[in-house]
Amino acid sequence: METILKLLEDDQVELSVTIPTADVDKAVKEAYAEAAKNRIKGFRQGKAPRNVLDKVYGGPDFFLAEATDVVIKASYLKAIDSLDMIPLDQPDLGDIIPVVEGSDYQYAFTFPIAPVYTLSSYQPVQIELPSVEPTVEEIQSRIDSMMGYYVEYVEVTDRASQKGDVITLEMQVTHNGETVQSMSGENVPFELGIDAMPADFEDHFIGIKAGDHVSVDFKLPYYDGDEDNQDQDLHAEATLKKIEVKKRPELTDEWVKEKLEYESIEHFRQLLADSIKSQKESALPALKERRVAEAIAERLQGDPPASITSGFAQDIYRDIFTSLQRQGITLDVFLASTGQTPETFREEVQSQAESNARQAMALDAYALHIEAVVSDDDIQAEFVNSGGEEAQALFDEWTEVGRISEIRQGIRRMKASRLLNEEAIVTEEKPGDKAEKAEKASKTDKAGKAEKASKTDKADKTVKADKAVVVGEVDEAEKAEKAVILEKADNQKLPKAKESTKLSLKAENKKSQKPIAAPKAAKKTGGPKKV
Repeated sequence: METILKLLEDDQVELSVTIPTADVDKAVKEAYAEAAKNRIKGFRQGKAPRNVLDKVYGGPDFFLAEATDVVIKASYLKAIDSLDMIPLDQPDLGDIIPVVEGSDYQYAFTFPIAPVYTLSSYQPVQIELPSVEPTVEEIQSRIDSMMGYYVEYVEVTDRASQKGDVITLEMQVTHNGETVQSMSGENVPFELGIDAMPADFEDHFIGIKAGDHVSVDFKLPYYDGDEDNQDQDLHAEATLKKIEVKKRPELTDEWVKEKLEYESIEHFRQLLADSIKSQKESALPALKERRVAEAIAERLQGDPPASITSGFAQDIYRDIFTSLQRQGITLDVFLASTGQTPETFREEVQSQAESNARQAMALDAYALHIEAVVSDDDIQAEFVNSGGEEAQALFDEWTEVGRISEIRQGIRRMKASRLLNEEAIVTEEKPGDKAEKAEKASKTDKAGKAEKASKTDKADKTVKADKAVVVGEVDEAEKAEKAVILEKADNQKLPKAKESTKLSLKAENKKSQKPIAAPKAAKKTGGPKKV
């Protein structure tokens, strides 16, 4: 296979491909062989001669068309990949002329590519990072979180419900007359004042007493997580069964000894401080990498194409929905608990996608500046590190479908990111600056809030914190809290572009001609559509 590249205007290229005669003849022969597998009267299966098949199928044009389709599909992706290019959209093949048996076959197509960007400066970036030393506020926040595991629920009978109470409802929620099972039940717990549900629902349950009945119509941004069901009308019939208040235990040396088996409050605080510091130290490299990427993105000259931004938006949506599905949270509950509308949700995703796209394009520009080279060994190492014993099969599949260029692009970006991080000038973030940034953030830890809103199991009320939580072993709640502690000043509302170089070995659908795994280096390429 031979290729000739021609650069056109507006970041379009034309690629001419020549297929050798041997490959053309093979494709024609296989087209006839495939047709012969069908039952042809008077012949055993697979034995009908070509002249008979021509009569059955209306002439040789049918088989030449089939062979043309085969040779183009087998070659155009590889041709693009051989030039280390990634199309931003489906190639335009124009009018296709069929192959001629016994001759080379030449065809051409056009496709768009990303512009070549430059940066306003290639000097080391300057960033601020927080100190790894825990603050008094961080330690107290961890203590408050820990104490929450030991909250007792005390029933209140002498007053009406108010914000901060946990009420239990016997409730049936319906949509168009059909019961919404996920929101209905005989004992549905609901905490007032945490914005877990829209105000037009929650306000009806403030100021009522046990035994009172409430009938309320309300709306959810997305009902049952369906984008086509925006602002659907729901109806609830609910009876208040009881009102409870949360009572926290008093933190004393005796309580710490009895419940946590530590010597004193001071001992407890020191262990928390050590845990927070350790978590900060382990999270700091990723935070540095992110801030370096954001800093270099500010130097990008120009804006990324809409197709690249769209690709990053798709990645963000996929990450969010995967996370919600793993937590058992519907999109409507997520939006309600974070105070978002469908419009603001989409705007936020779009904003984050644009940021991710700028970072990726800036890394491309920097990689070009430093003349980052990706060797065959680099590519093989990417597959070996991620595919284990399946590395060669994985490499062969990605090569077959013409996607090695995605790996090259991802590795170049990682090399650029690595050098930028090594040369970055880092100063310590001042606590005052951190507080100011935190104050500007309108929402914090949305996924955590959504998960909190989804908890309806009253057994959670009696869950006790294990000692492992204190020292930062395996507790998922602590992992979520870790993100809050480290990111209060630099809170990111949506998932960032993936930075790991490891591959995932989850099988993909072979019918779609995708490889059995998606290397992280390829995932970092962002928007280009699969062709």
